Amino acid sequence: LALDRLPADSFTVQRLALLLEQVRAINADAHKQVSGALNGELEQLAGNEAEYQSSMLDAALPKPVLVRFPIVSVSAQQIYAAATAKPFQGRLLRDWAESVEAGTMVRIRNAVSTGYLEGKSVADIVRGIRGTRANQYADGILQRTRQELSTIVRAAVSHTAAEARNAIVDANGDVIKAVRWVSTLDTKTSSTCRIRDQLQYTAEHKPIGHKVPWLEGPGKIHFNCRSTDVPVTKSWQELGIPVDEL
Repeated sequence: LALDRLPADSFTVQRLALLLEQVRAINADAHKQVSGALNGELEQLAGNEAEYQSSMLDAALPKPVLVRFPIVSVSAQQIYAAATAKPFQGRLLRDWAESVEAGTMVRIRNAVSTGYLEGKSVADIVRGIRGTRANQYADGILQRTRQELSTIVRAAVSHTAAEARNAIVDANGDVIKAVRWVSTLDTKTSSTCRIRDQLQYTAEHKPIGHKVPWLEGPGKIHFNCRSTDVPVTKSWQELGIPVDEL
């Protein structure tokens, strides 16, 4: 922390202002590095997920179907562009990153200012912000930033994976007639996911045989969502292939 470099006997208002500017720069640089690393990982995930979805369909469909309807793949760049252009939980990925950066700075500024007014030592203020080694730094205000980043990373991963699934479904509409919502069912499953488990929706996410809306979709309907969706393929008849001739 930049606080560590502040002499204990020179904790004045002027030095506090300078210190906070240094902290702001360090905070911005740290979040920039995190965002850059996350974006790279998400683009790789987009490609991996698209490849998996395509190979899953390729393995599941009979050869006579694949001859007539070969599986269409989608590039990682297309999926990543779609994922970053669409919001999740009401914000774009870059907006979430900016909000965490701003929130971290506000908490640090408040902690330093309050500590100064209360006459705390630099060491005490540092411990309050960073936490203590004995508690693995989980008792400082920066722990909230770590938790926020963890939640956003999980949401971004789910969002990107969902966009990959959507892209593959859209590209292979000749063989896919619907998607089925699949929820992880345990004591932690949310009510929004419980009621949607095993329900089917069209490729455009319209309800099939029920009235429960898709909303943001599995993996994106709320933070830490563990739901996913799987494609439902058309029957031989719906594909226009006479089974008796096979």
